[in-house]
Amino acid sequence: MIIVIYILVNAAMLYALPKEMLLNSKLAAADTISYIFGDGFSKIITIFLMVSILGIVNAQIMFAPRVIFQ
Repeated sequence: MIIVIYILVNAAMLYALPKEMLLNSKLAAADTISYIFGDGFSKIITIFLMVSILGIVNAQIMFAPRVIFQ
């Protein structure tokens, strides 16, 4: 299920952004939202992505020692 969501999000970004803009983008998701909805929403998406990344980092930090010591 996660793979399907990931592929659909990437396909939407490829469809929505022009190729030149996508090639020069450092934050493709934020640039896509900015291109479609405006600059205010791109900041919100960037914050959500940062929180999501921090959650994954936290899960990896907590999970790795448990696997090693079992």
